[in-house]
Amino acid sequence: MPYPIPQFIEEESKITFFLTFRQFFMLCGGGAICFALFRLLPFYYFLGAGLVVITLVAVLAFVRFNNESASKMLMNFLRYILSSKNYLWRQKQR
Repeated sequence: MPYPIPQFIEEESKITFFLTFRQFFMLCGGGAICFALFRLLPFYYFLGAGLVVITLVAVLAFVRFNNESASKMLMNFLRYILSSKNYLWRQKQR
């Protein structure tokens, strides 16, 4: 008996309207950070810090570059920056 082959495995499943699991939990984490900032900082500092956090979380959750998420691009960038690099120099043969 043949097994059914899943279709559209490249696409993440949506849990609410247009949000995927990753986007939903990123927004929940950003909301938790903003709530902690609201409780810890004076109101005017909270407005500035909260705007920065909301903007960063929204970019990481929704923006895509060359069909890759911004969070994946950020992780690839950090991996490249933090990994060791081997520079080899070879003199050209004359």
